[in-house]
Amino acid sequence: MKAIKKFELKASLIILIFAFSFLFINSTVAHAEETQETEAEASTEINTSETDTELTEEVPAEEELTEEEIKAQKLEEWYDVCTEVGKILKKKGFRYSNGGTKKTLAKGIKKGRKCNCALYVSWCLQEYGAISKGKCFYVKGSGKLSKSLGKGVKVIRYYKKAKKINLKPGDVVCFTTPHACIYAGKNSKGKRVWFDQGKVATKGNRNGAKYKSYGKRTENYLNNRKVSYVIRIKDFN
Repeated sequence: MKAIKKFELKASLIILIFAFSFLFINSTVAHAEETQETEAEASTEINTSETDTELTEEVPAEEELTEEEIKAQKLEEWYDVCTEVGKILKKKGFRYSNGGTKKTLAKGIKKGRKCNCALYVSWCLQEYGAISKGKCFYVKGSGKLSKSLGKGVKVIRYYKKAKKINLKPGDVVCFTTPHACIYAGKNSKGKRVWFDQGKVATKGNRNGAKYKSYGKRTENYLNNRKVSYVIRIKDFN
């Protein structure tokens, strides 16, 4: 009997030890798994933070343009309009004429296809947005402008020779002749250049002739012509 009781006691102890070991091992494994998950989450957060930082660094900050840079940009846009309108006159087969003209470029393309120096300038001002669509002007024999042009431009009276006036690039220049064109600054040789779609830009330099050229050109004779008014666009002056 004593032997049996000793055996049962030993068996109970073994069972207890086995149970305790099992619980201890499971607890250790669970703790290890939780630690691994926590480290993995922390690693993911660190990687995400690093990635976000890298993405932020790759996006350059937008630089604000200075007032002078904005004005220079607008002047180039004005020149682009002057070039494009002149190009259309040549491409669409416009003829130089003081009669039968239309008040907008779009209407002129649809019917008639006639233009002159003052109308070209008016269309350029319209297309750029300095004056409203349909508003046209011309220079009277007295040298006066035929119409008020609105708040987008400043009209300056001179009655001096062009060479004595400090013209600014982009100025619309009205002569007493009468004639109108656009001053485009100076070229690499220091000579004044102009956007001029008068008779000089046609084949034959006469009424009814088709336009053959467009863009900036030197017209030295204009320097000695008397200027009545300068129309200055406010966007870049």
